[in-house]
Amino acid sequence: MLRITSLIGAAHDCAGRSEGQARLDAALAAPANGIVEIAGPERAPMVQMVARYLKAVGDPRAVVSDSDARYFGGRVEEFSLVPLGAVRRGSIGFDEWLGRLPKR
Repeated sequence: MLRITSLIGAAHDCAGRSEGQARLDAALAAPANGIVEIAGPERAPMVQMVARYLKAVGDPRAVVSDSDARYFGGRVEEFSLVPLGAVRRGSIGFDEWLGRLPKR
């Protein structure tokens, strides 16, 4: 069983290739004079994303939400891991990324 912090809200997936392209675009763009947020096209609860990943790789462990679990020592609030303002979105969705994983 995997115990995951209870992200009531969401996390954003961002595949490596999409993230790399978004970073390149940001680097070549005019200065933002601020923070450039990068995220994938899908927002979902962290527990759901981990469960989908484990299923895709054939890992039978259950994933449960734990409101006392910490993320690198800190409490995760509903919108802690998602962009709240303007964002550069990747184009590769979570299911497409899962489909590209090497088979075990």
